[in-house]
Amino acid sequence: MTGTSPASGHLSQSAGRTQPICDVHHSGTAARWQREAGLLKSIPGFGDVVAWAWLGEIGPEPHRWFPDHEKLACWVTLCRGTNISARKRKYGRTGDAGTYIKPMLIQAAWEAVKGRGRLQARCNRLVRRFGGSNNPGAKKKAITAIAHTLLKIAYQVLQSGAPYQEPGADFYTRRESPARRRAFPERQIQKLYPGCTLTLTITISPPEAALPPGA
Repeated sequence: MTGTSPASGHLSQSAGRTQPICDVHHSGTAARWQREAGLLKSIPGFGDVVAWAWLGEIGPEPHRWFPDHEKLACWVTLCRGTNISARKRKYGRTGDAGTYIKPMLIQAAWEAVKGRGRLQARCNRLVRRFGGSNNPGAKKKAITAIAHTLLKIAYQVLQSGAPYQEPGADFYTRRESPARRRAFPERQIQKLYPGCTLTLTITISPPEAALPPGA
């Protein structure tokens, strides 16, 4: 059903119809979407099942129905609701829509973080932010965030028509400024020794001083 938007298809399904949003098993449809399926399968964690689940529920042109990936994430309910009261931000739970694609993206996120790369590095950073590995809910929250990242990547891949290029496990390290990279170990030392004063001294010795005698 190439002329129907995912949102309208979802509403028709919720009204009691059994027809899927985008019937990928329709004659000729799977053949037409082989290129889009190949683009999706270039993303870590995306296999045949996840790629065709995406095409079946969202379709090959998400940018046609959603102006940006954040709107799509809201429709799939991978964006947590927020409640601000008395200048305090309280994060809510994600919704229950995205019946088919949401659990597929969660499954893809678990698979994607197994391999060394950008997504694994992001997951480790998020686990630390959400309370550390000793917090039972930290990993689940991080995986939900990775699923959101996968949705963003899939949206951009289909929009650009170019396969996903892995930026490497040091992606976030390279992106950070030197000042932010220095601030992290300083915060760790402050936690170990509260109230201490840090004095950083950098001495750059000439290349000749690093050579062994007689070299």
